[in-house]
Amino acid sequence: MGGSRGLMGPEAFAKLRAMIDDLLSKKADCSDDGVSAVSAAKLKAARKITFTGAVTGSATFDGSADVTVNLAASASAAGFLQAHPVGCVYMTTVHTNPGPLYGGTWVERPSVGAFLYERTA
Repeated sequence: MGGSRGLMGPEAFAKLRAMIDDLLSKKADCSDDGVSAVSAAKLKAARKITFTGAVTGSATFDGSADVTVNLAASASAAGFLQAHPVGCVYMTTVHTNPGPLYGGTWVERPSVGAFLYERTA
């Protein structure tokens, strides 16, 4: 810095700019030692995002670009969820949680005979 007003000369400014550019161009060590990367071109392993229940669809996401998931609506699942709001208990003779088929979050409750599931979300 120079001058009485604290202005930087062109040479000092160019040197500072080169230092900043150098720092910004460095990449973080992305090894598995627990260090987080400052940035990355994409995920180390792609992830599949899947929707089930009242709508279904999936897409693979690796972080290199946005993804769009085309969803298909299930009228039967939507109707089932509407008929079974949160707090409702569903009774069935099949020991299968209704969540993967219809959506929602279901918790199995103790019962004798039939299987009971309570919708919690």
